[in-house]
Amino acid sequence: MRSLTHGLDGDVVSAASIGRLLVYAGFGMVLVGSALLADSGLSAGGLPGDFVYSRGRATFYLPIATSMLISVLLTVLFKVIVRWRR
Repeated sequence: MRSLTHGLDGDVVSAASIGRLLVYAGFGMVLVGSALLADSGLSAGGLPGDFVYSRGRATFYLPIATSMLISVLLTVLFKVIVRWRR
């Protein structure tokens, strides 16, 4: 394997590990996209704390609560993946 760069902790990161990470990220995006397509109830402005401002034909979405929920879920998911890989 050919090393590309050094990781944050000084370890050498190989092209194969970066490729694996990209494949897993792609699968994750496919799963999230499939869930969004399957459930039309998941939309911006669906949680308390999500702001929707409509005036005339213009609508502005500020999904603060949804963004925080997605952030927490992704943090937990990545922590589980990191612990599982060690």
